Amino acid sequence: MSDEQHLKGWNKQTPAFTTQTADGRHPDQQVQEFGPGLRGAALYADLGIAEATGGQFRAHIIKWNPEQLKKDREANVKPTTGMHRHGYDFHFNFVLKGSTSFVIDGVEGEITCREGDSYFLPSRILHNEIGTSDDIVILELYGPANVATEQLEDEAGQGRRFVDMTKTADEKQYLKGWNKQTPAFTTQTADGCHPDQQVQEFGPGLRGAALYADLGIAEATGGQFRAHIIKWNPEQLKKDREANVKPTTGMHRHHYDFHFNFVLKGSTSFVIDGVEGEITCREGDSYFLPSRILHNEIGTSDDIVILEVYGPANVATEQLEDEAGQGRRFADMTKTAAGESSTELDER
Repeated sequence: MSDEQHLKGWNKQTPAFTTQTADGRHPDQQVQEFGPGLRGAALYADLGIAEATGGQFRAHIIKWNPEQLKKDREANVKPTTGMHRHGYDFHFNFVLKGSTSFVIDGVEGEITCREGDSYFLPSRILHNEIGTSDDIVILELYGPANVATEQLEDEAGQGRRFVDMTKTADEKQYLKGWNKQTPAFTTQTADGCHPDQQVQEFGPGLRGAALYADLGIAEATGGQFRAHIIKWNPEQLKKDREANVKPTTGMHRHHYDFHFNFVLKGSTSFVIDGVEGEITCREGDSYFLPSRILHNEIGTSDDIVILEVYGPANVATEQLEDEAGQGRRFADMTKTAAGESSTELDER
């Protein structure tokens, strides 16, 4: 792997786990709570990775502020964000519910993303969200966590309720060595999609027991990040269930510099080096794993679906234990960057 895929200047990281409900949660899981954020028309639930990465990234869930939405609907106003740009180096979005439509500088026409679709916006690109459904819910992941948003046009239907609560990040929050980026849009269905939207297709990946649908950001970032959706391979799952085997990944570590996960459906349980006890994440929960930490997924529901975002896109996975119920179907399709020692990797 080219060193151009490794960013430089990473802060020390800590685990971060969030959940939608306090019922039966692990002591380290923080309950997601919605509150104010960048735009007064929206509510934001932070997922804890700003603190976990020393401000290098932020992830949150965004939905309408129902009181403000009601006012806009009663006034027969169609809200828009206005043309604007964020000072982000990285900006990935995934639609959890509803739909959103937007225009982007350099991309012809209007793009609509619906539940299960994703969109990656190149650093500091001009864009305008021109319409959303009332039930819109979006997962937004960006970095650095605290940078300015430049508003070129007023918000429509939101008056002057835009409040730039951020400021330019300090030097420790900026990573170095970013490649040139391109937009990437994926969709679950080809029906009515924009010509630039790629249809998500599941296929093989790191583990033979799972199927993976790539979301296009490896190409869009020159290999600095990857995002995909993971679910069980139904044929393999059937074999494991018939054999009364409980699959596990075995204790392992990835040589990722960044590793964020969000449960889209079902549940998963795992143990992590340095964290006491077993953690279970269910639909709507998130977990951030520090770089190269040892962990083992010890159980998942049959309907598990996980969104995973990590970087770089192509690095080694070190398997310390065999997978249970998956035999030797582990296939390390990646490799460590050429010419780097394990010490050099740990110092990133």
